[in-house]
Amino acid sequence: MTQLRQRMLSDLQLKGMSERSQQIYIRGVIMLAEYFNKSPDLLILNDIRNYFLYLKNVKKYSLTALKISYFGLWFFYTVTLNWDVNSFNFFKLPREKKLPAVLNKKEVRKILSLIRLQCYHSCKNRHCPKCQYDSGKEWLEKQLGLLLHVISGYLYDTGRT
Repeated sequence: MTQLRQRMLSDLQLKGMSERSQQIYIRGVIMLAEYFNKSPDLLILNDIRNYFLYLKNVKKYSLTALKISYFGLWFFYTVTLNWDVNSFNFFKLPREKKLPAVLNKKEVRKILSLIRLQCYHSCKNRHCPKCQYDSGKEWLEKQLGLLLHVISGYLYDTGRT
């Protein structure tokens, strides 16, 4: 392990980075050094800029992969090599598009308008909601037909069976 890599590793540990983050950040610096085939402390800002253009346009890195590379190199150059933090302003990370936490009425109506309701039919299947309703309704009508129609008055129990 080179002295520069050892210094970066100790900086990462002092900052409380997890072991996995340490590996990823160091790997990013190694890839940069391999791309230019020289030590990363000998590179200038324009070299790093060109490297990010290569990652974005040629290697087609995802936004997440670009962020990981960016922050690994940012840490190396600003913390380990004490470069000015503002020197890394050449690369603007695009914001991820996230859904809002709360939808407004117009957005809710639009979503609800896209929902197609399934219309059930009477298929005599006991699992079909329409058929369950119909069969329940028929049972209730049958039970009502079994009731005695009593004209208001008194019923006497004569004790006879």
